[in-house]
Amino acid sequence: MVVLTSADAKTVWDQLEVVMTQWRRIEKLHELQGPFIYRASRSKLNAVALP
Repeated sequence: MVVLTSADAKTVWDQLEVVMTQWRRIEKLHELQGPFIYRASRSKLNAVALP
């Protein structure tokens, strides 16, 4: 799962910008064994530690 977690993602257009900015990095996540959660903003894509 990838979540948009910043003030950068308030409107639909802002959300689209975040997704498109991180698209190549998000696309590579499909190779990972799940489950996982990543936080996406315009400048970062970070893994969230799962318990």
